[in-house]
Amino acid sequence: MIRQRAAISADHRLTLDDPTRWRAQLATMKPGRVVVSVQSEKTLHSDRQRGYHWGVVVPFFQELWSAPRVAAGLDPYSKDDTHYALVLILRGSVEGPLGTALPIPTRTMTTEEYSAFDKDARAFAWDHYQARLPEPNECPEEAIG
Repeated sequence: MIRQRAAISADHRLTLDDPTRWRAQLATMKPGRVVVSVQSEKTLHSDRQRGYHWGVVVPFFQELWSAPRVAAGLDPYSKDDTHYALVLILRGSVEGPLGTALPIPTRTMTTEEYSAFDKDARAFAWDHYQARLPEPNECPEEAIG
């Protein structure tokens, strides 16, 4: 698949950001029919949002959910396992291979979507565990990168 950023002008003309790279990528493809699709660019979540999620939200649930496992002599949940569980609980899944459920990917979430995801995680912590997670603006910079 070839991906390229571009701009659409007021008169609806498409201008590629890097036409030379576009032509080079096209040259690697076999001649034949293709499907071209255009979508609006969206602002992806920030490093600070990721830092808050992985530095505050995930460790809280990781410790909470791992405690019974550790008490039973089992390994604690990993940060990745905890993150994926949160996604499945709060955002659901998409169909994966052979009908399996895969967590909705967070890497393509917008700033607003990621903010809502972590807001829902804070609400979940309160509703299910009566635990208040700090808001991102309440965290020291070193806690969230």
